[in-house]
Amino acid sequence: MVYRNMNMYEMLDFIQEKTLICFGAGQLLRSICDSYSDVSFFCRVDFIADNNEDMQHFQYNGAKKPVHTIDFCLKHADKKPAILVTVADCIDVLEQLETIPELRDCVCFVYIFLNDYVKKYDLPKDRAKNESLRIPKTTHYCWFGGKPIRDDFARYIETWRQFCPDYEIVRWDESNYDYKKNEYMYDAYKQFKWGFVPDFARLDIIYTHGGVYLDTDVELIRNIDDLLCDDAYCGFSRAGGRVNNGLGFGAVAGFPLILEQMKMYEKLVFLNTDGSINYTSGSTYQTEFFRQKGLVFNNTLQNIQGVTIYPSDVLDPFNVRTQTCSITGNTYSIHHSSNTWFDDARHLKLNILFEKYRQVAYVRDGFVDQVKRDE
Repeated sequence: MVYRNMNMYEMLDFIQEKTLICFGAGQLLRSICDSYSDVSFFCRVDFIADNNEDMQHFQYNGAKKPVHTIDFCLKHADKKPAILVTVADCIDVLEQLETIPELRDCVCFVYIFLNDYVKKYDLPKDRAKNESLRIPKTTHYCWFGGKPIRDDFARYIETWRQFCPDYEIVRWDESNYDYKKNEYMYDAYKQFKWGFVPDFARLDIIYTHGGVYLDTDVELIRNIDDLLCDDAYCGFSRAGGRVNNGLGFGAVAGFPLILEQMKMYEKLVFLNTDGSINYTSGSTYQTEFFRQKGLVFNNTLQNIQGVTIYPSDVLDPFNVRTQTCSITGNTYSIHHSSNTWFDDARHLKLNILFEKYRQVAYVRDGFVDQVKRDE
């Protein structure tokens, strides 16, 4: 296959005279349909392929398209096909596609490597000089499990002190927080899944005390006083256009939508009925929460019931998949995406994917015919 990279809007222009086949009919495709609803992405898709034989249709906003094998899609394409891989852990899919002779000269886009697109917008500057701060100058973080803080995390925490020297920094752990108060959180704790324990705790802490929460893999690059001028804020992530509290979020104490998210966790389970772990990420739940509140997933500055939601360049300019960082004049912090909630198997699989296909991310004006592999 011939790999190509650009942002989604450029890609849709590029393939106007081609048959668009999306390979992968799961949650990522749904997220893409949300993120690019402004250009009716769902309607632009000609075929959807998936290896799951039990998946008959892909439904989106009351409409549905049939799901076929990739062979069926290629056989019935009336124009030269272009492939968009819409699977996150896609190394197996890419290796499968590269064995298909009909695709040798076809253009392939890998969604997780596509260049991010942030529409131009004006973010108010120096708000803290002209407005009163509503959110307290307190930075909270969680560290459960008792292990020493990693050196890289310690360096990131030091940037909090560097750029916000007048903020109180509060560490929450077993000594000062009741990790048994929520069943989801407690089950995560008992399974030693430290990356999931803060999903409820951080909401509870901010609702009770107010202030800013930062994951320990967040590096500040400037003072964040301007973010404290609203009653609440959070941001879009670069990964799949989701909302992610782990990037950093803040609110006044007692903010209603924080409480609503806490109540959501009262209905969630960390352990499935068969005893397996529910690895659904916190950002998945947060994204669905704001979807129901009316958030438009187009990576633009929005306000949802008093929560300012920032485009990805504000809190998440780092792309862990390509190891590139797109800092703009609106950037306050960098989320280094340590993904501590991943299990070892998924970390290994993603690392293999990144090493084999990372160069695809850098291709823009030219093409890559296949990807060079280590023998």
